Amino acid sequence: MAELSKKIITFLIFVYFVVFIFGQIPGFIFNLEYPHLPTLHLADAVVVLIWVLTLLNFHAFYTKFKLKKYIFTLIVILVFSQIISVAVNAGLYIPGLLYLVRFIAYINMIAVSRTIFSSKPKKTLLLQSLLTISVAIALLGWVQYVAIPDLTTLRLLMWDDHYYRLVSTFLDPTFTGILLVFGVIISVNFWTTTKKSLYIPITLLLLISLGFTYSRSSFLALFLALVYMICRRVKGRNILYALLILMVSASSILLLPRGSGGEGVRLERVASIMLKIENSHQAIEVFSQQPLFGVGYNNICSINTGKMINEIYSHSCSGFDNGLLMILASTGIIGTLSFGALGLALWSRSTHDIYGEIWKATIIAMGTHSLFTNTLFYAWVMGWVFLLSGIAAKK
Repeated sequence: MAELSKKIITFLIFVYFVVFIFGQIPGFIFNLEYPHLPTLHLADAVVVLIWVLTLLNFHAFYTKFKLKKYIFTLIVILVFSQIISVAVNAGLYIPGLLYLVRFIAYINMIAVSRTIFSSKPKKTLLLQSLLTISVAIALLGWVQYVAIPDLTTLRLLMWDDHYYRLVSTFLDPTFTGILLVFGVIISVNFWTTTKKSLYIPITLLLLISLGFTYSRSSFLALFLALVYMICRRVKGRNILYALLILMVSASSILLLPRGSGGEGVRLERVASIMLKIENSHQAIEVFSQQPLFGVGYNNICSINTGKMINEIYSHSCSGFDNGLLMILASTGIIGTLSFGALGLALWSRSTHDIYGEIWKATIIAMGTHSLFTNTLFYAWVMGWVFLLSGIAAKK
């Protein structure tokens, strides 16, 4: 039974990879057909199905998994936080409960990845699959950029509007940007370890595509991830030369075209910065209401304080921009400490080979990015990072 379940789950993981490429599009189409129902993402459905199959064969995936105590502790705290929030605010927040179930299903992917991709060839296959996804996102992004560069009409459907920016199938340049950054990290590591010239055009494609997202948080995330990789791989004075080359290369973003006239392509724009500062103040205010256990995982838009995000029914109403403040507001001090414990356990138990190094660079990129955008709880980012976490953890 266990072996059959592993085969089915392996198949479903690759189904998930295919669905991953299409990003928000399936959910977007579902929203057009059924505007009054919660958004249904095929990727989430596949991950939840994998979670159910894992529970049916719990022994095969969790018996020898030493990180399970950190994961289970975090889940218990999140559930308790949700119960406290319902009790204190005298209401049942269905969206928050659904988000909590989704998070539990996604964090289960750590154990799934560790079990399914246990050998080096399988780990490499997982990395190659993720890189393929990133390349596909870039290519579809160029199709969108050439065919439909003006997405300002999305505002009518309660989505963020974008003008002459590469948003790909995720309909958002910032989240598309971080997924391209993840791809660059894998491609650069493959390039430096295998010396295969194939990864040179792949890396260039991803870098150029990233540039046309005009996502400053993604640029910074990639820069710091590359600095980490240089410091880990380059020795002696060569570190200074490598960092100098990196800084000169980073200045190439100033050559990006800005002829569209849109605000989004202005790298010096400040309006979004002011909005993020205001958003952070809101997060601190929400955190101060229930500092110990928070208001419940992703209940931000369900709690009517009058000082929350204005457009509760907007697609973008899913939390606060700063990931750390989002954790504090949602789960309180106790939940934040539990998240931190899991993160430290994963970091300290990561391997020192290519799998561990890619995972660490990815975490640095994600952590940097999450200071400006709610990256930590973006479903596709969670799927990517949790899968990597499974192959990076020591046995």
